[in-house]
Amino acid sequence: MKKPVILAATLLALVTVGPAYAAKQLDIAAYKGDPSDLAKLETSAIHGDIQAQFWLGAYYGSEGDRAKTIHWYRKAALQGEARAENIMGLAYYKGRGVPRNYFKAVRWYRKAAQQGDALAENNLGKAYYFGQGVPQDYAKAAYWFHKAAQQGLVNAEANLGDAYANGLGVPKNIPEAIYWWKKAAAQGGRVGKLAQQNINSYEHPGLTENSQAYQRD
Repeated sequence: MKKPVILAATLLALVTVGPAYAAKQLDIAAYKGDPSDLAKLETSAIHGDIQAQFWLGAYYGSEGDRAKTIHWYRKAALQGEARAENIMGLAYYKGRGVPRNYFKAVRWYRKAAQQGDALAENNLGKAYYFGQGVPQDYAKAAYWFHKAAQQGLVNAEANLGDAYANGLGVPKNIPEAIYWWKKAAAQGGRVGKLAQQNINSYEHPGLTENSQAYQRD
């Protein structure tokens, strides 16, 4: 059985943005080594500023401090910050900074997915696909992959194509599978290359023996 692509955190310790990007977004010198501005950010976070809490999570993640990373992401997540909710889901899914717990991972994924966070939608689809933290349900997996794919998330586009190719949660439909794989392939990268290989396996069967199975990150 193929495995859908799981979009994991892109940097160390659940960081979803690098320090340079955070500096650009917040225009804070803390990411350039100014401790006074970092102190101001922490003060704002302590007083409940949800964005300050989120970016502190990103900052401490880039520093490799998992305890503080989780502390501040959790604070933001508890206030309903969708990106932080998804990151907390990843933390519990991978057991990074917290004990691995698929049920808690799903709880956080669902909170973020219900706010329309594409990463969380894809991750929730994965949970249903594998039956991790929820009963295995291919129809619900395909539903959440579709929600994320509609937002242009490359992993979800590839996963949805895979669902149609195998008739898992949706009627088997090769043209529809190729449609979504082509969307993923157009975005390039590792996932795009795998999607293109799957396309080739149907459109040019002599090039590959079978469509490529997606691997988890």
